[in-house]
Order: sequence, then structure tokens, then C-alpha cells
Amino acid sequence: MSLSRESRSTSTDRLPMSVETRNHTPFPALAFESRGHHGEPFHILIVKATFHLESGDDLRLLQEQPPLCMADEYRGEPGQSSVLRESDLAPFKPTTDITLTGTARSGHSRASWLATMRVGAIGKTLRLTGPRAFHFSRFAGWELGPPSLTTEVPVAYELAYGGWAGPEGKADVCKENPIGRCHFGRYSPEDKDAIPAPQIEDPRNPVTTLGTQHRPEGFGPTGRAWSPRIAKAGAFDDEWLQKRWPDIPDDFDFAHYNGAHPDLITPEYLNGDEPIHLDGFTAEGSISSQLPGYAVYCRARLHSGRIGILPMPLDTLHFDVDALTVALTWRGRISTTIDARVLETCLRADRKEGSDGG
Repeated sequence: MSLSRESRSTSTDRLPMSVETRNHTPFPALAFESRGHHGEPFHILIVKATFHLESGDDLRLLQEQPPLCMADEYRGEPGQSSVLRESDLAPFKPTTDITLTGTARSGHSRASWLATMRVGAIGKTLRLTGPRAFHFSRFAGWELGPPSLTTEVPVAYELAYGGWAGPEGKADVCKENPIGRCHFGRYSPEDKDAIPAPQIEDPRNPVTTLGTQHRPEGFGPTGRAWSPRIAKAGAFDDEWLQKRWPDIPDDFDFAHYNGAHPDLITPEYLNGDEPIHLDGFTAEGSISSQLPGYAVYCRARLHSGRIGILPMPLDTLHFDVDALTVALTWRGRISTTIDARVLETCLRADRKEGSDGG
């Protein structure tokens, strides 16, 4: 796959204004228009590259690049289950999201094991367990039983601490993860049947007692309506509807588009050449490699004849341990005031590209 291949934009990625777009990368790209706090328009350019997830010095590009994700994809019913893949159509992210979805697999049956994901200086380790439950007895009350042996655990917020309890409309909801397990808040269990316990937890703060609150843990994207993410969306109230619609609220924080677990939102953008390490996710063992070191940028050809170079930061890194892929997404936000005639997405490879044999 040649990095110098040029492809012109199609009708699906044309900006609505009189700006031509050209994609000089071998990866799927998209262009559209968005608006800022005061209604000012911006050109948004997105480029996404997907690689094989395997150990080695260089990640290998997939020969057939998957298209961009145009809408959130869920494990089950939208809005009522965890997100498998978030839409690529965010207009801007202030920093980088690191997410991982799929099923963690062990090489043999275990009651529990640790799963670690590390990208550069950012890392997170969680304990995964086999199915387990709280059981009630008259003498001991609620006690956590031992986990069953298992070879795999879905990495999903449904298996983490969270959920809700109580009557509909007055329920006590875990706002950080309303689809999880064992959150009762001010309510008590209504019956004495076994209660499934979380299978994903922080090993430094394990779930041991029913009724104790914990921070929900996971590696995947969080829900747009979950805390603390929802607080950054601003006030979509009657005043907004009457005075601001269709523009975003004055108090909208673009960090709302950063949907990773809070521990996996980087303090600043990744460079794109960081070492990566996964352990506890595949039966074959750990995976260690390095991001490709690609720099994606926009070359803006202005009506005046001048050429400007504008950065497109790497703002999303997504691991899929089922497909064994890792996807990198670069995004640029370019003001329409630059009076561009052509916007070109370009690629500079700072490290040697791995071969896919295609």
C-alpha cells in the first residue's frame, strides 16, 4: 500500500461550501462543516487508519481499510447498553481518547486475572473475574460468593459496578454507569435471590460488600448521558431553544466529545509514536508494539495563492481485541475565515511502514 496514493473527495465528503477537498492519504477521510459557540463555521477534516493488533516493531496496515463509523454502535439496544464503537463524527476533541472493546480471553480457565492496557505513559489495570454473585443467609446477611472458572470476560460496562434500584421514576441511579451491577444507593434488595456481582473491578478497590459504592471501571467508551460527561454538554433548555438553537449552548464544553473512561483521556494529544502494551486480553498472551508515528495534517490552498499547513492531532485510539485491530483517528478543525480554495489531507510517515503483504 503506497503512502503517496492520491484520491479526490467524493460526494459523501464534500463540504457544503465552495471548498474542494482532496485526500492524499491511503486512509478513509471525511470533511464536513460544524459551528462554534458563537455560530462561527469551521471545516472539519477526519482521517482514520486501522492496523493489525499484534506484537512487533511495526504495526501492519489492514489491506482493506474499514470505513469511518457514522453512528454509535452498541452491544444491544441503543442507549441501554454499552458502546462498542463511538461515531467518528465529533467536530473536535481537546485531547486524545484511548478506548478498548471486545472480549478478554485467558489461555486457560481461571477464577480471575488482571488485564492491563498501556499507551505511552497512560495505563490502566483492572481485575476480570468469572461469574459471581452475592447470596443471602439469615445468619451472615449478604455475602459475595467465589467466582466461577472462565476463559473469557466481555469488557463491557454491563459487568462493572453500576446500575439502578428502586421504583421507576424514583430510582437511585448510578449516574457514572446506569447499566452496571450492584448499585442500590438508598434502597435495599427487594428479595433474597442471588444478585450478580461485578466481574470488572479495580484491584486496589475490589467489590466485596453489597451496598458499598464504587467507581465504575472499564476500558470502553462511556455513554454520552453518563457522568461526568453529560455535565460538559451544557444546558439544552428552553432558553437555548428560543435564543441559541441550532447553535450549541454557551456553556458547551467540547471535552464532552472525549468519551473514554476518565483514566484513559490523555492530558494532551498523543504523538502517535508511543509504545503500546496489552496484557490479559488474548489467549495467546501479551501484545507489545508501537504506534506508527504518522503525522497527518491539512494543506490549505488559499484563494490568494498562499498555502497554509494546519495540524490534525491524533485524538482517538481504539483497540478491538475481538478483531485484533487498532484504529487511529486524526481530526482537524479549520476556520472558514482562512478563505481556502482547496483543503488537502496529507500524511508524513516518520517511521517505517509495516507490510501487510498486499
